[in-house]
Amino acid sequence: MPGRNSIRKASAVAWLMMLWLNLTLCPLPVTAQSAGVEVGAHLGILRLSELDTTDVGVGTHVVVPLASVVAVDATLTWFPGVDDLEANVANSQDRVLGMAGLRATVPSGNVEVFARGSAGFLRLMPQRSVVCIAVFPPPLGCRLATGYTAFTSRFGGGASVGLRSNGQLRVHIEAGDLLVRYGLEAVRPNGEITDGFVDHNLLVSIGLGWRF
Repeated sequence: MPGRNSIRKASAVAWLMMLWLNLTLCPLPVTAQSAGVEVGAHLGILRLSELDTTDVGVGTHVVVPLASVVAVDATLTWFPGVDDLEANVANSQDRVLGMAGLRATVPSGNVEVFARGSAGFLRLMPQRSVVCIAVFPPPLGCRLATGYTAFTSRFGGGASVGLRSNGQLRVHIEAGDLLVRYGLEAVRPNGEITDGFVDHNLLVSIGLGWRF
């Protein structure tokens, strides 16, 4: 659809522009140049629009600086399914999201504003005792219930704030657009038959980190 294509292109252009500005125009304080490796844990909230579910999970992250304002970061988040017999197939499915990419940061004292772009996977775990109607192509939910790994990419940003004067203990909050590629021949919830599509999803996280 043109609307989704426009949103996708605008998100990519905005992220690239912010990255370029961070690298070329922003003055850097001396404290930003001594940033070390950061590890931490976070709470993630993922809204999967195609499946009409909102997942809450926990995960870990690591940030490794490459230069004064550029770092490699990686995250791994587990979203447990709902253990309820009345829950639908999508809500009761465990999911694992793994992402890695680049982060560009604008520091100001103990506050850092950052933009990031990353790629990875969304693993939808197999489920037991799922009953599906015998049609072809089958519903998307039935295809995913047998287990599936989707390619993902993310564009977003957020802020990191030091809770101590030395900036080692940090709290961060961020939001972004998670693009999920479903490469399956199936019937979508809206009745459309597809052999693959990309869906936009909101991903928000808040967490704590320790910078060495």
